[in-house]
Amino acid sequence: MSTLNEFISQIKIGGLQKPSKYEVYIGRPAVISNGKYQNNNEWRKMLLFCEQATLPGITYTTTQARTFGEFREMPYERIFDPLQLSFYCDSKMWIKGFFDEWMNNIQDGKTRVFNYYNKYTTEIQVATLDNASNITYAINLYECYPKSVSAIQLDYGAKDVMKLQVTMQYRYWKNIDYARSPQAQATTKISNPPRAARVANVIVPQDRPVRAIPPVNLSDFPAA
Repeated sequence: MSTLNEFISQIKIGGLQKPSKYEVYIGRPAVISNGKYQNNNEWRKMLLFCEQATLPGITYTTTQARTFGEFREMPYERIFDPLQLSFYCDSKMWIKGFFDEWMNNIQDGKTRVFNYYNKYTTEIQVATLDNASNITYAINLYECYPKSVSAIQLDYGAKDVMKLQVTMQYRYWKNIDYARSPQAQATTKISNPPRAARVANVIVPQDRPVRAIPPVNLSDFPAA
């Protein structure tokens, strides 16, 4: 039977995870060809200005099945929750313009012709950190694209900072098995990294270390 002292001891030893300790990496999709949105210095804003993010959940759709006796709820479909991101809008509206460019390149607004799926999808990584900025948990989301970009209310009387809400759709996500010690993280080798890893060194601030992503099984990626 657990006791209050044991509970307090565990918190002192290991601590508790804070929702404010996280990082988000967004891979640059192939459809972003506008040079304005390929500036490496500007890309750092994607990490710096990501004010909120979610760790998506998983839900199984079930149906009742009975062979003998009582009914059992049997799963037949796995549903991944969308990724919700919230960004502070910079004074140049670069982040808003980037997502507008991304959305406009999914479908041509004039001809209504859709682009190729593998051209407008990319990878996103969401990671939680401890107080020493070591990764404690991380997921890779595959085949991501913005499903919706929210409207922004303009108001003469508003005093708050402008924010942009983005809902990302994706195919699936997988856990990344990170070693917990700083030494192990520092020596992790990158082999066949996803696109999110290749842009991480662009958008990570100089005073925060670049995260090394473990090897990726290429069979996870569908043929183009």
